[in-house]
Amino acid sequence: MAHEPPATRSLALPRPAPEKRIAIYVVAHNAVTSLVRVLERIPPAVRARVTEILVFDAGSRDDTYLVGMGYKTVFGLENLTVLRGEDVSGLGANNKRAIAYCREHGYDVMVLLHGDGKYAPEVIERLLAPLERGEVDAVCGSRFLAGHPLREGMPAHKWLAVRLLGALQRRLVGLDLTDWHCGYRAYAVDAIAELPYRANSDGLHFDTEILIQLRQKGLRVAEVPVPAYSGAEAGVGYAVNVLRVLWQFWLHAKGFRESPKFAVTEKYGRKRSADGSHEKILALFDRDRQHVLDVGCGAGWLAEALAERGNTVVGVDARRVPGVERRVARFLEVDLDRERIPWSGARFSWIVLGDVLEHLRDPDALLAQCRDLLTDDGALVVSVPNVAHWSVRLALLFGRFPYAAKGICDRSHLRFYTLASIRSDLARAGFRIDRVETTTLPLEDLVSGRVAPAIARVLGRLQALGNRAWKGLFAYQLVLRARKTAA
Repeated sequence: MAHEPPATRSLALPRPAPEKRIAIYVVAHNAVTSLVRVLERIPPAVRARVTEILVFDAGSRDDTYLVGMGYKTVFGLENLTVLRGEDVSGLGANNKRAIAYCREHGYDVMVLLHGDGKYAPEVIERLLAPLERGEVDAVCGSRFLAGHPLREGMPAHKWLAVRLLGALQRRLVGLDLTDWHCGYRAYAVDAIAELPYRANSDGLHFDTEILIQLRQKGLRVAEVPVPAYSGAEAGVGYAVNVLRVLWQFWLHAKGFRESPKFAVTEKYGRKRSADGSHEKILALFDRDRQHVLDVGCGAGWLAEALAERGNTVVGVDARRVPGVERRVARFLEVDLDRERIPWSGARFSWIVLGDVLEHLRDPDALLAQCRDLLTDDGALVVSVPNVAHWSVRLALLFGRFPYAAKGICDRSHLRFYTLASIRSDLARAGFRIDRVETTTLPLEDLVSGRVAPAIARVLGRLQALGNRAWKGLFAYQLVLRARKTAA
């Protein structure tokens, strides 16, 4: 769709100091015939207030760089910078370069614009406005909000592919965008720079990966209408790469295979299922308003639930997860494999070791210290994964030990427990078990869709029956409450 350039050519306008530092990053590759037109189409009001318009010549074989420099010289544009790279990089590589550049130069907002005129510079204000008002962290252009892309020249096969892929992406990722594949975007620099974007692809499907990361991080994403574009279109290879990314994300989210680019948030969050270990642990507390030590507290989700019941919780973990201080009365950062818990205050009436022992080289030392820190009438609550679960036994039958991103065979586990072995370890540390609870395989995390809840309920009942008959085979996690034995 053609867009006429602005009538005015008074380009070197006075620039008032903007409230936010804004950069427009223009990627140009063999754009000698289109670059000037793109720059002219940026609205004068926008050109006047942005801190920098950066043209990056991505390995052009023509005179794109010289055209950009000539344009800057002729019109005296102080806020126009033209840089040249030697390699012909993909969209993802250029986006990474843009994010790093804007972070390094202290920009608050960045807009990604194509030097071939693929996206209309005339509507750039639509992308900037929500970010300048601080309402969102990212803005995506959508070719489906303003009109019908088919009437604006989008090929029918591309329209269909974008709609089908978008529906799948909305379903799997949970980010309700009408157009996942428009590359016309603007970001809050501080927000986007905190994501593991460097682990993303150098190709076109970078855009899908960054949207998944934004969703994982819980950042605010908005859409604004932009005109459709008809020209060289991404083909089957792009669609295959997007599907591959979605597969990688699904495997990561379900804990089957860890992907560094999707390691955006804590992989273990609040487990709200009635059959989850957090609810099982909470059910073992027969007294509230107690002094509790939560060892391996992570982000503090279990501690928060305990605090809501009137307990005072001291949290311990090897690293300080952002936000944990809001959920505990006090936080202690302790490497449990190297240090003792530095506590000299009153002893605790409850100590929780939720999915901790399997991560330690010497769990016996921690259990011994817990005995010292616990009151004589107090209780120790422990949860560990059951390595004798039928799923692991089945894998071993075929000669596999299925390490994964999380779950029973989390690759960070150093110890593996069965019901018999955790009983033995607790007894050796001076504890007697007075209650044993179990969880089952979290089917709700593995299935989705309208019929999934019904299927999960049926399978859950079968698992529960098996659990009652044979805990050692059907228990996914073991949750135990223990008391101190007489010295």
